Amino acid sequence: MSSDPWLQEQGCVHEGAVSARLGLGGIAESAETIAVSRDLILIEKTGVCAHFHNLSTGKAVKLIRDAQSRGLHVTADVSAHHLHLSEHDLGNYDALTHVLPPFRSIRDREQLQQGIRDGVITAISSHHQPLDKDDKLGPFAETQPGISGLETLLPLTMKLVEDDEIPLHKALAALTCNPADILGIESGQLKVGAIADICLIDPDSEYECQPLNFMSAGKNSPFEGWLFNHQVSHTIFHGRLVFERD
Repeated sequence: MSSDPWLQEQGCVHEGAVSARLGLGGIAESAETIAVSRDLILIEKTGVCAHFHNLSTGKAVKLIRDAQSRGLHVTADVSAHHLHLSEHDLGNYDALTHVLPPFRSIRDREQLQQGIRDGVITAISSHHQPLDKDDKLGPFAETQPGISGLETLLPLTMKLVEDDEIPLHKALAALTCNPADILGIESGQLKVGAIADICLIDPDSEYECQPLNFMSAGKNSPFEGWLFNHQVSHTIFHGRLVFERD
């Protein structure tokens, strides 16, 4: 995550109308864009390959797009929850939406989605941060930031396909072969001789998100009650069946 610590230190939500209304310390978009700009200058100077994790602002997407057009070897990812939620989902100080980087404006969310469609952002991450229940109790600014995102990564990504926000092939690639390519590992694809790490997905298994039923020890998710499709029915790891849904 690229963010200037001095500009982020006193805030907990996106700096804007919502932070002013709630009386919470804001984190300006410049906390991210300044850090991304600095890093891109160093990347251009040194010629290294670099990856930007968990972008949250439209301006950062533009910076990455411009850098890629100049031939810099940079890639980027975004969390699944930043593709769905914005500052307006904070509600009545719902600590489950306390996350870093914070949820930004609706316009930022739209630009992040556009970044996926354009191929500027090539991976979608869970940004999985499981927390104890007590970590989300207390005044919003004093709670721990983070979302237990592992078990909502697939359904949130596929929901973008259902809503015609991103095409199916880009959604699947953002969860499989693209992250593998970024890491430089032979994985995330189906081909003769490839390692048999495979998830079989049931696209018609409508279910309600219930964080209390997560396999993860962290139940801290703001998506309780959301209706999802696309549930994993089988998982094959190195050619062995390791999970089968009842």
